[in-house]
Amino acid sequence: MDLTKFVSMLDSSAVWFARADTFEDKWEACSRAVPYLRPATTSASATQLREYEDCLRKHHKWRLELRRRSFLNCWTLAESESIPLWKIYASFNAGIVIQSTVDKFAKAVRFPEAYPAHTTGRVEYYDGLPPRVFDYNISVEFSWKKKFVINLQKRSCFDFEKEWRAIVVGNGHDKGRGVQVPVVLGDLIEAVVVSPAASASFFASVVALVQRFGLNVTARQSEFARSRPRQTRPVS
Repeated sequence: MDLTKFVSMLDSSAVWFARADTFEDKWEACSRAVPYLRPATTSASATQLREYEDCLRKHHKWRLELRRRSFLNCWTLAESESIPLWKIYASFNAGIVIQSTVDKFAKAVRFPEAYPAHTTGRVEYYDGLPPRVFDYNISVEFSWKKKFVINLQKRSCFDFEKEWRAIVVGNGHDKGRGVQVPVVLGDLIEAVVVSPAASASFFASVVALVQRFGLNVTARQSEFARSRPRQTRPVS
């Protein structure tokens, strides 16, 4: 994150859940279904078939609206730092990384009552098209579980992120680009890491913020900031 987002998180004691349709990746919350084929012979009446097909149309609309109803907070499960992630999601010379754990997040987060549907989990990556999570020839399913499954899948071109997400699903009436979800900062933050090429003044600003907000952690600079080792001569 950048410094502005870091200050906002500290000042509000909250983490930002961005609405899925604001993400650059337009495949977010994309889902597929096995198409419905009206049977040639069936014991169902014409009225029952029409009612089922009406239900399918409503379900299709529900799927299309999922991106607008879903709010995501994203982390990486990578054990080591990544230059691409620094450059894409923060800044190589003015970015900040918050380190935590799955258990710490679960302890720290305070999901609002307005968003009773929430979950966390590791993102699964797929090749080609999204998996077909519905079969319209069998049934339709309006459920939180299916919404979460859809929000925990991404194309394999993003698998370098090794992503883990927290998800809340709203009622579709949210007008903002995201929602603030309260957290206990002391329970959440395990470490604060400053970008590899950050200036001394930027690093000092981050240290001052950590101290000002009473975080019981020490800010450090990225491991990529280490100086290149001196090359020795083969013969002394």
